[in-house]
Amino acid sequence: MLASKTFYRKTKGGHIYKVVREHYLRDDIWCGSEACEKCGRRKKEILLDEENPGVKSTLYPHPYYLIFDTNIVLNQINILEEDILCNVIIPQTVLEEVRHRSSNVYKKLKELISDPKRKFYVFINEHHKDTFIERKPRETPNDKNDRAIRAVAKWYNSHLSAQKLDIKVILLTDDEDNKNKAAEDGIPVSTMYDYVSSLENAGFLVDKLSRKEYILDGEGRAPLFPCHLPPAQIHEGIKNGKLIQGTFLASRENFLEGSVNCEAMEKFILVQGREGLNRAIDGDLVALELLPESEWSAPSDIILQDETEDDPGDVIDDEKILAEAKPVVAQEKQPTGKIVGIIRRKWRQYCGILQRSALKENTRHLFVPAERKIPKVRIETRQAESLSTQRIIVAIDSWPRNARYPLGHFVRALGTIGDKDTENEVLLLEHDVPHSRFSEEVSSFLPQLPWIITEDVKLEENLGQLDSKMLELKFTLFPLALLTYADVIVHRLLAVCVGADATYPDLLDKKKSHALCHNLNYRNRMAQYAGRASVALNTHLFFRNKVQEEEGYILFVRKNALQILIPKFGLEGILYLSKKGETSSVTFVYDEEEHTQSWGNITFRSFDKVIVQLSLDRSNVQHEKLVFKLVKPEIPGFSIPCAGESMEVSETKEDPAPTATEEPEDNMATGTKRRTQDNAEEPKSSTDGNKGKKKRKKKY
Repeated sequence: MLASKTFYRKTKGGHIYKVVREHYLRDDIWCGSEACEKCGRRKKEILLDEENPGVKSTLYPHPYYLIFDTNIVLNQINILEEDILCNVIIPQTVLEEVRHRSSNVYKKLKELISDPKRKFYVFINEHHKDTFIERKPRETPNDKNDRAIRAVAKWYNSHLSAQKLDIKVILLTDDEDNKNKAAEDGIPVSTMYDYVSSLENAGFLVDKLSRKEYILDGEGRAPLFPCHLPPAQIHEGIKNGKLIQGTFLASRENFLEGSVNCEAMEKFILVQGREGLNRAIDGDLVALELLPESEWSAPSDIILQDETEDDPGDVIDDEKILAEAKPVVAQEKQPTGKIVGIIRRKWRQYCGILQRSALKENTRHLFVPAERKIPKVRIETRQAESLSTQRIIVAIDSWPRNARYPLGHFVRALGTIGDKDTENEVLLLEHDVPHSRFSEEVSSFLPQLPWIITEDVKLEENLGQLDSKMLELKFTLFPLALLTYADVIVHRLLAVCVGADATYPDLLDKKKSHALCHNLNYRNRMAQYAGRASVALNTHLFFRNKVQEEEGYILFVRKNALQILIPKFGLEGILYLSKKGETSSVTFVYDEEEHTQSWGNITFRSFDKVIVQLSLDRSNVQHEKLVFKLVKPEIPGFSIPCAGESMEVSETKEDPAPTATEEPEDNMATGTKRRTQDNAEEPKSSTDGNKGKKKRKKKY
């Protein structure tokens, strides 16, 4: 059967030509069910079960197959990856739409389809004569695709019932309009939440549901954030120069501050306050409105972290601290703007810990990401008791205007907090370092374990051959070790220029070369960060059950803290002089012009030497912190007595006072920043057997 579409096009020269598109339809495309006799059984291609089509559900006691619409696949891919869901029909329409909208989800869906145990069957509905539909006049592409999916579900039900088979086909959709139209057509239909809630022994799946909306306490109040501009208005604003496009970069030192990197501007554009940030998350491509020069500002000197223990609700009072700041000197001002829209989200799955609600029966909790640039996320889970000691992964679903934090859902648990293997996996995931297992095909080339050197291989007889091979390897691998992949590309281009090699299309494609260079730089940067974070993790392991005094140097003087560098370990941390909600008998005076902190006759300046005490705060099992306390210079009521260079402490030591915590610059999992990794000395454990004894004091 042949379907054709004819239309006319006009060329730039004014000529009109006729275009005819032919679409071939077939009547022999198999439905994929083992129970079907009408399509002709193909044993090698049987995918959908006859005896146990679907998992037991209180909504659908009869046997059934499932069909998902596109949004279910895009938003609920974490549910689909669970082994409990099998015998699923994926229409070609859904597969193609997912491919165009999300390459990451498409890859995961293809893996599910290729797994014979999961029984995901792709039905080519676009070329089946009974399920092919044409677009109606004024019908949107989305409505046309929804109608095509409903046509597949309706055909399957009639196809199976005509053979008197007691198997229903259930359409799962979260689109209210699509659901109502399916019900009108007599198609069994349900939302993802209703279906998952009806499954036996599948309560854990409810936690993994992606929910775009929650019932929020603040829905009756005024919105906390400005409304984002629609895409058409953003496009028009960028086109006429009223808006600027750029990448948002969140600050690690102040969660109410960030900057936007715009190609049209030489300098980064500063954004401050919740209204200025307007729900942007680190890495998002945003539309920015540049403020008048009279409203420009400068980065705040305050180090501000969102460290509330309980969920503060949808109320914003943190900006009072920024509002109390003194007027900015004109010379320090920099271009400032406010984010008015999101062009493209760059959300990913985030590693972190669960911050349980103070109410025991509450199912709504806060997720604290390991990366300080990412805001806390509200999730709903009934597994809070078991997850509170685990490193978990959470995905962000949405961020409504009336919610202080974005909304997300639980994906999976990684392992116990503090476990070395778990923390290493967090580092790899947070820095996007590929670490998946090799495929069976690759592993097949390895020798079978246990592998040993056979007796017929004797070292003495092969020394001469080994020496020659080593020399050959040196001359072969030494140049290759120096040539990075970027160098290889450059050498290929040079070889083409001098006629020593042939070219190929991708080599001369500027866009592909730009994408390649971007990926090389990204991978190199992430690998460096992961290396630093790994060193920081092992430094934390070194400081467990230890209190150690070390020399440090002041790098920066902030309004409420000192940033200290410990050269011995290459660590940079924060020593707080004052913290929000805490009172102290010692009040420091901050000089904004000189950037100094003073108390009495003691003044802290950049590059001044100090002695600090380092210890690991393990009072919070969910998030260990390396604590900095001032030892010298001595300040009564603030500094602590000198106890010695190093000493061991027991597991049951009292919680250290929250005088200072380390800056989480580069370690996404543990909060440690590695300042100079290449030249830093690695921490060495004591082996003198004098554990628990005080060592020789170091002169200040």
